[in-house]
Amino acid sequence: TGATLVTVDGSPGYPDMNHLWDIVARESITHFGTSARYLAACRKAGLKLSDTLSDSPLRVIFSTGSPLLPEDYDWVYNDGARDLLLGSIAGGTDICGCFVGSCPILPVRRGEIQCRFLGVDATAYDDQGQEVSQGRGELVCRQPLPSMPVAFWSDPDGSR
Repeated sequence: TGATLVTVDGSPGYPDMNHLWDIVARESITHFGTSARYLAACRKAGLKLSDTLSDSPLRVIFSTGSPLLPEDYDWVYNDGARDLLLGSIAGGTDICGCFVGSCPILPVRRGEIQCRFLGVDATAYDDQGQEVSQGRGELVCRQPLPSMPVAFWSDPDGSR
């Protein structure tokens, strides 16, 4: 396929906040996965993506770890990165996958995750236990999905 995986070990902010973006540009990375916290830190540090990525083939930024704030969507799209997909995803290593995330044929809306992934019965519930589609809520997966493990290591009674 011609795909190459690039991983970075260490603090994303060392030696400076532009370090990962420099790697993205230098290695001609097309799909970049990072944390919402890193994107927020770059915005707060005043980084200009257009300075580093002007000739980059970057097509997708995946964000995970916590919800991506609306102002971070604005920072990415208002600073010369209008043609890429900014995909906020939610899942985890414990389920070996994602519940919800991005889709290249759907519009990106600031502060929102685009869709449930195939085979995932995910929804959100508010503090009163009511299902919500607008506003804040807790992500709940109502049915098992194919990638979920059948057990956890060192959990003989299945309580985890």
